[in-house]
Amino acid sequence: SSTGARSTPPRSIGLDSCVIPLRHGGLSLVQTTDFFYPLVEDPYMMGRIACANVLSDLYAMGITECDNLLMLLSVSQAMSPEERDAVVPLLVRGFRDAAEEGGTSVTGGHTLLNPWLIVGGAATVVCRPGDFIMPDSAVPGDVLVLTKPLGTQVAVTAHQWLDNPERWNKIKLVVTREEVEAAYQEAMLSMATLNRTAPPCGPWGHGGHGDTAGGDTGGGGVTWGAGDNRHRALAAAPQRPGDTREVTREVTRVTREVTRVTWVTREVTREVTRVTREVTREVTRVTVTLTRRRPAPAGAGSAAAARSRSPAAARAAR
Repeated sequence: SSTGARSTPPRSIGLDSCVIPLRHGGLSLVQTTDFFYPLVEDPYMMGRIACANVLSDLYAMGITECDNLLMLLSVSQAMSPEERDAVVPLLVRGFRDAAEEGGTSVTGGHTLLNPWLIVGGAATVVCRPGDFIMPDSAVPGDVLVLTKPLGTQVAVTAHQWLDNPERWNKIKLVVTREEVEAAYQEAMLSMATLNRTAPPCGPWGHGGHGDTAGGDTGGGGVTWGAGDNRHRALAAAPQRPGDTREVTREVTRVTREVTRVTWVTREVTREVTRVTREVTREVTRVTVTLTRRRPAPAGAGSAAAARSRSPAAARAAR
C-alpha cells in the first residue's frame, strides 16, 4: 500500500509454515521450518530426508520454488571425533543434493553441539497471492489424494524392532524380516523423494483446476494433517503407484497386528498376574495347614531330651 503498512495481518496456518503479507507490491512471504532426529541408518539419506521434509511444507501449499534455504544441524556430543568426521559430511551432502534437486541451494544455517543429533532447516519464498493455496479451505466431499504411501513411520519402527527381541516377538508371526527390510527400504526412498512435481499434476493441479486445500501429514500422520488443519484435499497426484501399494498394505497389516498383539499381551499379562496371585495364596494356605497337621517324628522327644543333657550326663548315661 502507499502507506507502507501491511494490508492484511500475517496468517498462522497451524503447520510449520506461515504466510506474511509484505508491505509492498501485493506479495507474501512464505516461510517454514522443520527438523528431524535420525530415522534411518544411512547419514546421506537422512540428510536428503531432512531437506525433503522442509521443502514439503512449501509443496503442500502448491509452491514449487524456494528462494532461500538454511540448514540446521545439531551434532551429538556422544559421537566421537571420528564418528563426526564420517557422519556430518554425509548429512550435509545429502541435504545439499536434495536442495539442488529442488531447484534451490543452501545459503547458510547454524551448527552446534547438542546431546542429540538433529538435522533440519528453514525455507523461504516470496509469492503472489495466486501462487499458493491455504490448508484450511477444504469442505466435506473433497477428494483426498496422497502423493506418497502412508506407513513410513511404522516401517521404520518395525525395522528398529528387528534388533529388539522382545518387541520383534510381537510382530514376527505376521511379517518376516525380509518384508520388514523391503518396507524399510521403500519408506526410506519415499521420504527422500521430493514432492516438487506433485502440485501441478493432474486435474487437481494448482492454478484453478479445482484444488481447495493442501497439507503435509508430516510426523503426526494423516489424522493430524486432516483433523487439526481440516485438510480434505492435497492438490496432488500419486507419484509412485504400483509397488508402493503392496508395501502400504503390508505396513497396514503389521500396524493392526501390533495393536492387536499389544492389547492381547496386556490382557494376558493381567490374567496371568491374577492367577499367579490366587495360586500363591492357595499354596501358602495349604502349606500352613499341612505344617500344623504334621505329627512329630518318632523318637523326637527322647532325642530332644538327650540334646538337653550336659556332655557329662550323657557319658554317664551311656
